[in-house]
Amino acid sequence: MNDLMIKIVAGLLTAFVIYLIRKFGWPKLTDKLTDRFQNVTDFSAKWIISYDENGDNIGSAIVEQSGQKVSAKVEITKNRNGEDVDKSYKAKGHVYGGEAVLIWEDEKNPGYLTGSFVLTYSPVKEQFCGKTTHKVSDEQVESLPIYLRRP
Repeated sequence: MNDLMIKIVAGLLTAFVIYLIRKFGWPKLTDKLTDRFQNVTDFSAKWIISYDENGDNIGSAIVEQSGQKVSAKVEITKNRNGEDVDKSYKAKGHVYGGEAVLIWEDEKNPGYLTGSFVLTYSPVKEQFCGKTTHKVSDEQVESLPIYLRRP
């Protein structure tokens, strides 16, 4: 009976170790290999957000990247009319070369207020430029320019 318990515990422990490797170890290893062989640029940093190429700071984004996977915490402090607002979003997506595609959602209303960022990185200007797209009403989708640059 004692041998049976040892085998059961050993089997459960082995299954748990395999789960941990597949959940945490393998993705990090493949991300590192992707970085090495596909020459993925690391965009992990704090970025200043503006609505115009050289416009006023309307918020910030803290970007974390692992291989091609990107996540961001976006804080918006001014709307397009220049009025003060307090909005925060979380975004997840991928980087392909110098382009990033992220899906965002409002942290206060997850699943309800959602949209996307489609951004292209310009190494000359050291900034992302692109569009943010979101649903305004049942019949209307809005796509607006957005710029991210380093502070």
